[in-house]
Amino acid sequence: MNLVIVLVDAELELAPGPAERCIPVLDAFCHRDAMRSLPGASRRGRPDIVHSTLLLCQGSELNRQGRLQVYVHTREDKVIEVGRDTDVHPNYVRFLQEMGSLLRGKEVPGYVLSARYLRTLVRGIGADLRVALSPSGDDVPLAQVFEGAGGGTVLAMIGAFPEGDFVSSVYELADVKVSLGPELMRVPEVTSRVLRAVPEK
Repeated sequence: MNLVIVLVDAELELAPGPAERCIPVLDAFCHRDAMRSLPGASRRGRPDIVHSTLLLCQGSELNRQGRLQVYVHTREDKVIEVGRDTDVHPNYVRFLQEMGSLLRGKEVPGYVLSARYLRTLVRGIGADLRVALSPSGDDVPLAQVFEGAGGGTVLAMIGAFPEGDFVSSVYELADVKVSLGPELMRVPEVTSRVLRAVPEK
């Protein structure tokens, strides 16, 4: 079975105002003053979620086996395709510099940026089973759910934001909505559970 992970509604966007050399991507800690005037500020400026989750995915055994593909879908309907061989830079500031260059239209090795609605991305992937991870989903074992793909491709949609619910039409696109339990989990923890649920070859 192959797995495609889409980090949906990721809070990854350029910082407002003049380009900043060190931190070009909006970060809730570094851009506290600018955040005050932004709508929906309580969930924005969290590229750290994307960074930590990509480090986990790219370093996973599933990725080393060539059975994982990762996409990042942002609040601005931009899609970043992460190459299977991409080494995500472990330094957070360096990662933000790379993402800033990418979002400004420059080429960054290992990443491909495009403007696509989530619906277009999901339909283009053509997975055998589309799963939305949500606290409001059915509390069933992920491994059991993944068996429904019959050895094909499973698409897992994971929210990459710190609070609230999906803004994009995730539930309309999903075949099944799954909860991992009553306690809220951080995005990397959810992703780790998803990776572990994939059966071995």
